[in-house]
Amino acid sequence: MQSKESNLNKDIQTAETNLREYIDSLKKFKSNIEFQPIEVAIENFLINTNNTNRRLVYLFNLDLEQMCKRYETFNGLTKTACILIFNNSFIAVCLNTIVLNMYGDYLLDRFKLEQRYPKLAIFIKYSKKLGKYYIISNIIFIFITCSVNIIYGLCLLDIIYT
Repeated sequence: MQSKESNLNKDIQTAETNLREYIDSLKKFKSNIEFQPIEVAIENFLINTNNTNRRLVYLFNLDLEQMCKRYETFNGLTKTACILIFNNSFIAVCLNTIVLNMYGDYLLDRFKLEQRYPKLAIFIKYSKKLGKYYIISNIIFIFITCSVNIIYGLCLLDIIYT
């Protein structure tokens, strides 16, 4: 009986000391927390990480002001390349949207989901109707972007050869 009580007391004491240590560590952690700008937080993160994580952080660090400053340092040819890359990427996204929309319609028709799930038929019809508008709007965006690319190219040729 005595040994059970002494074991219980020891367990309580060790739990108490562990809890105090944990509370002390939380207090230390809380006192070390500062509100800092995101740039400082990223730099602190980069100091403590390996090279692979650094590349990922720099890849997704989209500071608009820094990007604009970097763009201003480019020469004319590099700026032209950036604009064309952006426009072509936009066209690729629009084409991707069109293809996925058409594939979604194909899957809906292939598996006859309107007949299988009559309660969802209303949503499927709205989805198809909205999909048509997506396709039309993306085709318009592609034509506008291609027109801008052509006009931009013609202006560049006019500037270069005059």
